[in-house]
Amino acid sequence: MEVDANNASNFTQLTQSLISAEYVVSMPYTIKSDDKVNTITLMSESLDASYKFLSVTKMDKDVFLTAYLLGWEKLNLIQGYANIIYQNSIISKTYINTTSVMDTLMVSLGTDKRVVVDRKKISDKSKDKIIGATRERTVHFEITVKNQNQTEIDFLLKDQVPVSNIDDIKVSVEEVSGAKYDELTGSLEWNLKLKPAEQKKLTLRYTLKYDKNKLVLSE
Repeated sequence: MEVDANNASNFTQLTQSLISAEYVVSMPYTIKSDDKVNTITLMSESLDASYKFLSVTKMDKDVFLTAYLLGWEKLNLIQGYANIIYQNSIISKTYINTTSVMDTLMVSLGTDKRVVVDRKKISDKSKDKIIGATRERTVHFEITVKNQNQTEIDFLLKDQVPVSNIDDIKVSVEEVSGAKYDELTGSLEWNLKLKPAEQKKLTLRYTLKYDKNKLVLSE
């Protein structure tokens, strides 16, 4: 009996060591002599997943679609690079990190241009003044997020404000539009739900106070 290449997963056994995996197909399968590249499914598994869009606006304006996989420990995955396939085409590559101690495995599925993020400094609301020996510099950013998908999405937006470990440099965070703020690291996180075609504007504003004779990066 011969097995079609697309259905070889029904007759495949996996033998795995710490650094490799061997797939043994117990029955022969057919590859047509048509001079075409054939893709053979050696094993197929299904997992429950939730999806969230992620952007770190301070570093990159691209928005990444991320899958959070449950029950991934049962698959005996090996750490390494993997192809993301959609409608029989490879659309991107990702890295699977199996050293995670979390119950959920996070896998990046690539960028999505239908979710747009814009982060810009508002000059007329950013101020720089000197009072005596102290310089006060206020920095004001406006972040705009728009969902151009046809479905509602969960969106995790990350940013950061400066952190000072020096007594004579003070950072005062004044407006973060409801973000979760970590004072130790300066990290900001917004967990948003965006309906189709919905747009949201977020404000980020902080002030630095320091000796006017010092050079301090404020952004």
